[in-house]
Amino acid sequence: MDNKFLAPLDPTIFGYASARDMIDAYVPGTTSIFERDGKLYGLFSEYNTLALFYNLDMFNAAGVAPLSADTPVSWRMIADMAKKLTKRDSAGKLTQIGYRFGFFANFRSPQWYAQDFYALMRQYGQPDLTVDGKPAVTTKPVTDAFKLMYDFTWSDKVYDPSFPANWFADLPQGRVAMLLAGTWFVPAMIPHNPNVHFGVAPHPVVDPGNRSTYHNVEWSWGWSINANKPQAAQRLAQQFLAAILGKKGETDQAVWWFKTVGYTHPKKAFYQSTGYQQELVKNPWLRTWENAFTTYKIDYVTHNFDEVGQALIRAIDRVVYDQTQPADTARLLQAELQRLLGTK
Repeated sequence: MDNKFLAPLDPTIFGYASARDMIDAYVPGTTSIFERDGKLYGLFSEYNTLALFYNLDMFNAAGVAPLSADTPVSWRMIADMAKKLTKRDSAGKLTQIGYRFGFFANFRSPQWYAQDFYALMRQYGQPDLTVDGKPAVTTKPVTDAFKLMYDFTWSDKVYDPSFPANWFADLPQGRVAMLLAGTWFVPAMIPHNPNVHFGVAPHPVVDPGNRSTYHNVEWSWGWSINANKPQAAQRLAQQFLAAILGKKGETDQAVWWFKTVGYTHPKKAFYQSTGYQQELVKNPWLRTWENAFTTYKIDYVTHNFDEVGQALIRAIDRVVYDQTQPADTARLLQAELQRLLGTK
């Protein structure tokens, strides 16, 4: 937007009287990522946050009680439960793990490295990897976030990045007991085991008794218009978006996205629609996901696909693959970010 690569949306094409009218049709704050100077530069395919999904059959087999759908538990409790849910065969080879981060050996997604880490770092008290434009990763919150990942991998031994095989199949097929995901996870996992029994709990926190640790992340996938294309092409593109995302008051498109791939649109009319209300009746776990937006402080991740995000991947990899101590990987990351940002 700042570089003028994107064109503002024409609200009249979407059935709205003004950009303000269009913005007000969405849940407050959700369109902020697309806004500049009172104009809207994009619309959603998906807007989401994270909740904890778990395999109930694995819980039952291990004698672990189901989690509360309303109150988050601590990361320490997750680790203790995960120990009971991690299994090895007689040769010592892993057959299932108790917890899985969103990244692993054959799924090295910058988005998931960052989402997992930022939630932890913010729960420990620091909002970003930089402070006032300068790297700040040798701090206690950052080191504590690395330590939690270290402990899950090497001390508690409930996560192994080389064990997961398939993002969507591992939990329903009984290889992974717990993981964080969005609403899209259910339609993605069901084909791998239509009979899976699962539960959904709030995102774990550092200290359930301390509301300042209630942090979660948000993300969106959306559509924008290329400002460098001819006006006629831009208008046609906006008409296409209106057709697939819905005009003012329309909900059929948003309901289709949700029923088909689990993508949620933060349009107020969608949440009030008959289609979504019917889904709530069939899938009461959706309440846990809905409640996240009032339970947690939710923010976008600042760095994931950029150079800083790539440096974070290398820092986390040192912890989960090389067993580098948290303070050591933090110092290495600090030096790398200083070089990248020219602040050394």
